[in-house]
Order: sequence, then structure tokens, then C-alpha cells
Amino acid sequence: MSVSTSPRTSVFGPRRNTLTATWDVLFDEDVKEWIGFRPALGLHVYPCYSCRHMFSSKRSFQDHINRRVMVLKYNCAGCSNEILTFYNRCSFLLHTRKHYSLNEGEINLCELDIFTLPVSPSRIFASS
Repeated sequence: MSVSTSPRTSVFGPRRNTLTATWDVLFDEDVKEWIGFRPALGLHVYPCYSCRHMFSSKRSFQDHINRRVMVLKYNCAGCSNEILTFYNRCSFLLHTRKHYSLNEGEINLCELDIFTLPVSPSRIFASS
């Protein structure tokens, strides 16, 4: 899989390259190795192929994929240029795996916009 690198205006500020910052949000610096093991008889493991975390239940894996960390809006060429919204990098990368393989396809980072989640003032000033 490759990544397209055409320049575009930066939402990350003037000091950083937009594509480098986008890349940093989506991918870790260190390549994580897979831990090869077989679960005990009767157990199942649910791996996240984006961040390489493993989950012992389907529900915990779904919670991981559905968590809301940021807003990613992507104009997906594989979905007839439909603009899709994701709320974390794992759900975004899981979607792109439907269209691309490691050897074929391209994720165009210029078609990806990243935003912070809006926070309501009541959550900021709520007493603990």
C-alpha cells in the first residue's frame, strides 16, 4: 500500500508538514512485531490489525474500533468518492483494508482531514 503526498493547506500549523503530521497520526513510528501464539483451547483472540492490540472478547474489540478519539473525514476513492467519517485511526485503517492490500492500492492523505473532537463547555466545567 502506498501513500500519495500532494501538498495542501495545513490544519496542523505552519511549523509542520501537513502530510508528515497526518502520517504521524495514522501510523506508529515503531513497527510492532506480532506475538505469535495460540490461545488456550476454547478461547478466541480478536486482533486489531491497525494498532496490533489484541482483545479477549468481541465486545472489547468492537469498543476499541468504535471509540471516539478524533474526527477523520476521508474522501474514499474505493467507495465512489464518498466522504466517510471515522473517529479513530483503527476504524479508518480497517476501512481502507477493504479496498487495498499491502502490495496494491493507495491511501491519498490529501483526501483525509483530521479534526479534534468538539468538547461541550458543560463537560469542561463539570464538577468531579
